[in-house]
Amino acid sequence: MKNTSYRYGTYALITSFFLFFIVQMFRAYIELSPEFLGENLGEYYLTYFPMSALILGLVLLIHGWWTEDEKKQREKLFAKNQQESNESV
Repeated sequence: MKNTSYRYGTYALITSFFLFFIVQMFRAYIELSPEFLGENLGEYYLTYFPMSALILGLVLLIHGWWTEDEKKQREKLFAKNQQESNESV
């Protein structure tokens, strides 16, 4: 992947999936431990880490797609202008 936004977006998405898996395993470990007193695990805000990595990855992927699309449109426009200038000569 030549576009850095695609690369970093892919890394962020992979990281978010691993973080989500780790958070779910931690939550299961806490709930199955004998010292678990039924407290609210949402107080730890652990789900925000994978969600923020997921959002970051999606934003970077969209940015990469957007820049690649703009580059292709510029190349198409340049080729069209070249063709028109060659025809006019």
